[in-house]
Order: sequence, then structure tokens, then C-alpha cells
Amino acid sequence: MNVTFVVIGVAVVVLALLVLLATRYTAKQKNFDEMQLMKRADAYRAGFFTMLGCMLLMMLLVNWKTWTDNVTMLFTINAAIMITLAVFGVYCVMNNAFFGKSDHPVDNQKVYLVLCIAVVLPNCVTAWRHLHDNGTLLENGMVSMKPCGNLMIAGAFFVIAITIVIRMLLDRREEKE
Repeated sequence: MNVTFVVIGVAVVVLALLVLLATRYTAKQKNFDEMQLMKRADAYRAGFFTMLGCMLLMMLLVNWKTWTDNVTMLFTINAAIMITLAVFGVYCVMNNAFFGKSDHPVDNQKVYLVLCIAVVLPNCVTAWRHLHDNGTLLENGMVSMKPCGNLMIAGAFFVIAITIVIRMLLDRREEKE
């Protein structure tokens, strides 16, 4: 049996279990107050306009030959999604609207931090392996999903993870005061 197939299979199962645990855990934690709901609505609005801006930019870039010769459309679409996800996540986390009100808010933050790390690490490993095997992050001379898209996904979730850590530090500081 091919080792790569086994590694991919194990990674898929582990990620599926993490998503299942996170969704079950968060299903119990859906207790947002009115201020959090207002901030989440603002975050959705910011994400919506970010996505609109990305789509408009994509419409311009698709007609630019230099872009289409060097960057795949799948990567461009992924970039728009990841930028939008990062904007939404950072806005919600920094405005205390990402985690529901519960008896243990630090536990909620830790769960999401672990989930972000679980997304960042395999994506970075995939990009690193491609770089190690091929000596470049380009695939057939183009920016594509396999190595560069992995870095884009890792980057978006890394930004959210850093934001969660900052929020945890701010919350800890507020508790001490």
C-alpha cells in the first residue's frame, strides 16, 4: 500500500474527528448576548464587503494575462475565501463575539486555538514537502493550490490563532485588574 495514501487517510480522519469534536463542543456553547450578536453582524458585514472586493479584484485579474499565466484561478478563489475568513475571524475574536458566554471562556478559546493549529500544521508540512521535493513552491511554473494554497490556508488560520492568543492575554489582564 502506498505510504502517501495512508498518511492522507489518517490526516483526513484526524481532521474529521477534530471538526466533529469542535462542532459538538460549540453546539453546547451557543449562548451569545445581544452585544455579541451585534458585533457578529458587523463581522458578517465586513466579511461580505471583503468578499465583494475580492470578487471585483478577481474579475479584473482574470483579464490580465500576466496574472493568468502565473496564478491558477483555484488559488485566486481560495485567496478570496481565506482573506474573508480571516477578516471575519479577527473581527469577531477581537470584539469578544467569537466565543459564546459560558462559565469557562478560556476553554472555548483553547479549543479554537487547537483547531487553528490543527489546520496550520498539516498545511505547512504539505507546502514544506513540496518545496523540499521540488525546490520551489511553484507547480508547473505557476502559483497553485497545492503548495501556495496550503500556505494561504495556514496563513489565514495562523492569523486567527494569533488573534485568539492576543484575546486570551487581554482577557487574562482584565481579570487581574
